[in-house]
Order: sequence, then C-alpha cells, then structure tokens
Amino acid sequence: MTVIFLFSSQNADESGKLSQGVLHRFILWLLPDFVTKDPDTVDFLEFLLRKAAHMTEYAILGSLIFIQISLYRVFSAQWKRIATALCLTACYACTDEFHQLFVPGRAGQIVDVCIDSCGGIIGILLTLAIMRLSVYFSYKNLKNAIMRVMYRN
Repeated sequence: MTVIFLFSSQNADESGKLSQGVLHRFILWLLPDFVTKDPDTVDFLEFLLRKAAHMTEYAILGSLIFIQISLYRVFSAQWKRIATALCLTACYACTDEFHQLFVPGRAGQIVDVCIDSCGGIIGILLTLAIMRLSVYFSYKNLKNAIMRVMYRN
C-alpha cells in the first residue's frame, strides 16, 4: 500500500518521466532494432505500460490481502474470503484515485478504479489457483509416498 501511495504522490511530470524511462528500457530490451519517431505510438505504448503497472500493483495487493484473510480464516466460506479481498482492494483503489485529485497534474478516474479492481481480481484468482494446485500436489505426493511404503514388501 505504501508503494502505491508513493507512486500516486508523484506529480504528472515525475510520473511521466518514470514511465517513459521504463518504457524506453523495455522497448530496447524487447526490440533492440525498434526506432519510432511517431509520438502516437509512443503515447499508446506509455498508456499500455501505465495500465499494466496499475493492474500489477493491485494484483499484488489483492493477492496479499487474500492470503492474509485465508491464513487467519476470517471467514469459513471461500467465496466470502474472495469477496472481502476484492472489496478491500477496490476500496483502496477508490481512496488512491481520490488521493490523486490533490496531486498536481494528476486526476482521479473511475476507469482507473475499474482497472485496479480487475488487477485485484486477477491477483486473487491466481493466488487461489496456486493455493489449490499446491494442496492438490502435496496431497498427491503424500498419497504416493504412503503407497510406496505400504507396497514396499
């Protein structure tokens, strides 16, 4: 949450310079021969990078919130854990966009809340899938180990 708050506290110029620097390095790494003078292409790529960064930040946040709720078994029903993690992530996205209203050159937008919430959903569902797969494979390994011990003779 602190990282998201600090990124949101950057004014438009600082945020733009950071995005352009990251974008430039990423493009050079991905496509070393890529050269464009077209500002529309650069603006579009910067837009995609910013939205991907938003989704990634909130996917991590949603995942961490879901893990904490699951570890402490706040609710017995899994769907309640998922819904609570999603609601908390969406609430933080709303407060983040509200905070941006007070940062020079930034604007809070409902679209960004939706993008952030989608990132939260993705993070929560990925975490749930990883948790279920780890339980499945640990059960399968335990079952195989027991079978080997039982039929060793």
